[in-house]
Amino acid sequence: SAAAAMHLVSELNLTQKDAVLAEADEVLGFVSSQGVTAVYDAGVAPGSEDSLFSAIAELERGDGLPVRIVASVGAQRPVHIEGALAGLAKYGPMYSSELFRVTTLKVWGDGDLGGLTAGLLEPFTAFPDTRGLVAFPDQEQLDRFVLDAVELGYDVHLHAVGDWANRVALDAFEAVREAGFEDARLSTGHNVLIDAQDRPRYKELDVTLNTFATDIAVPDEGWTWGLGEERAAAKMPMGSFARNGVRVTLSADWPTEDLNPFLQMYTAMTRSRLGEDDSAPEAAERLTLEEAVRAYTTDAAYQIRMEDIIGSIEVGKRADLIIIDRDIFDIPTDDIPGTNVLVTMMNGKIVHDEAVDPSSENPFEGFEDFDVCGDLTFDDGDLQPAND
Repeated sequence: SAAAAMHLVSELNLTQKDAVLAEADEVLGFVSSQGVTAVYDAGVAPGSEDSLFSAIAELERGDGLPVRIVASVGAQRPVHIEGALAGLAKYGPMYSSELFRVTTLKVWGDGDLGGLTAGLLEPFTAFPDTRGLVAFPDQEQLDRFVLDAVELGYDVHLHAVGDWANRVALDAFEAVREAGFEDARLSTGHNVLIDAQDRPRYKELDVTLNTFATDIAVPDEGWTWGLGEERAAAKMPMGSFARNGVRVTLSADWPTEDLNPFLQMYTAMTRSRLGEDDSAPEAAERLTLEEAVRAYTTDAAYQIRMEDIIGSIEVGKRADLIIIDRDIFDIPTDDIPGTNVLVTMMNGKIVHDEAVDPSSENPFEGFEDFDVCGDLTFDDGDLQPAND
């Protein structure tokens, strides 16, 4: 969720409790129609937690929550540290049910490539005077912040688009492991660029690599323009990570990207847009179908600390499962994105049945075309891009 979009949503009062409740059936119905039974909310705008979390809790009390929601408290800049830690201490105990729980600190480590705010170790090719930014430039401060959250019993998810931001995140996670917190679930999100010397650290530090495949994993002239051919060809190394024992999880960054898990899996497998040439230069970084499915099921369940109850169909686990209209292991790869979810069951309850509700429309249709430049706001002058 981009901070600029968060600001717009906040201005429109879309996170006010009444607004959330009014749209909940349509939004959550669409989520269920896509075969999603659990979601990780990677952070709302600081200050929006009360209204949003209380709305979700009310839905749960009224038996109107068709998905499991794992939520986080976020920090976009150092000025948010105190409030985020206070929020974790407040909301974690308040919301800890099986269907809705607050378990994670979400830290925005940098911005994005389009807004020239992704933190890069080397300058942008097209803009050699800047290498973007990291939101928490004081490494010691970030280490302490992350450790404070872990000491409170929370997991940590850190947004890192560029290789500089990624290194900063891994340095913070190394501090967590060195402090003896082996059970903390640590993950990075987006991960467009990861420097070669940092790649082995994912396995060494037991860090989950999370991304959404559409757009990020696809060849595009914009990548080359901003990063140069060598870095563009090396972006988002999903395949090699998965095959080297790193836990890789897929998501959607919805509504700015398509929620359809089968489209996301297809893109991770081909690194091409649907219907276009699949001769991607980074073809070696494709996921196999088995890896893509695992990234949406067992490994995703681990990331949100639910692997003991969901993620696979086993005796003793909850009945979270879907019925689809084709065997994705026995069809051409190009047919996978068209997979239709016939039935979605969550916690043993049917929450989507195509025979009853044959067409669930995306309530955010067209939102993915909204141009959000950057995942960080600069309204109070306390954060500036790092220039060489």
